[in-house]
Amino acid sequence: MLHSWITFTSLLLSLSLSLSLPQQQLYTTPNMNTSNGNGNSPDPAQLSKLRQLYDYAGQGHVFTFYDTLSPQDQSSLLDQLANIDVERVNRIYRNAVSASTPPVETKSLDSRLGVTNLIGRSRTPSPSPDEVIPLPDEACATILNNPQDEARWREIGLKAISENTVAVLLLAGGQGTRLGSSSPKGMYDLKLPSGRSLFDYQAKRIGKLERLAEEASGKGKGSVRIKWYVMTSGPTRQETEKYFQSMDYFGLSKDNVIFFEQGEWSRLLSEDKY
Repeated sequence: MLHSWITFTSLLLSLSLSLSLPQQQLYTTPNMNTSNGNGNSPDPAQLSKLRQLYDYAGQGHVFTFYDTLSPQDQSSLLDQLANIDVERVNRIYRNAVSASTPPVETKSLDSRLGVTNLIGRSRTPSPSPDEVIPLPDEACATILNNPQDEARWREIGLKAISENTVAVLLLAGGQGTRLGSSSPKGMYDLKLPSGRSLFDYQAKRIGKLERLAEEASGKGKGSVRIKWYVMTSGPTRQETEKYFQSMDYFGLSKDNVIFFEQGEWSRLLSEDKY
């Protein structure tokens, strides 16, 4: 349901909870300098500009607890707000809500004209939704009891890998809070006899694929490389990178492990407020 992602907790509450702070406090990693030069106090001109911008956009309540914050926390809040395109957020929200609203029932042209024989002559009827039917057999495949196709697909895959045209994307931005850990989920101790983590397991699989592709193509050792893109979040980026470094990238080439950080988006209440 569309409203399931539109209706969120407020920005102030979500930021404070994500950083384990009281609801009235708001800390962020500054991306824009809004201090007045002493490193702590906010810039009055920037504060005035942001207040005006957010008031005009109908989001002025984000400053509700501003006066209760320390100068350093105030600067952090302004840094966060300065990097949000508030008008764009509002516009996307309105478009999403509009798209989720059931269309108003309207009478057809034939009904309004009082005729019933226009279809197929002067106008084309609107298409009705297609009946939902299973995919045709030729659009589906399986390796069960299908050794010939399995071998063919394996050959195609190993060839692509051997040509260094294959990459792996890992979405590793989440923390293991529901598992009782604040560390990235890929580092979580699964209590396996091997003691290996999920990061370790995936790295070993990537390394195995590289070696299999080398053998299948007759290429030399180390000539096949699979790029591994690891997406992190703000809270997991530093710890994830340190973990990979401490594990010597699990035997993979450091140059083929690329970390990048997922973006952030403002959270909205159902009444269109941060």
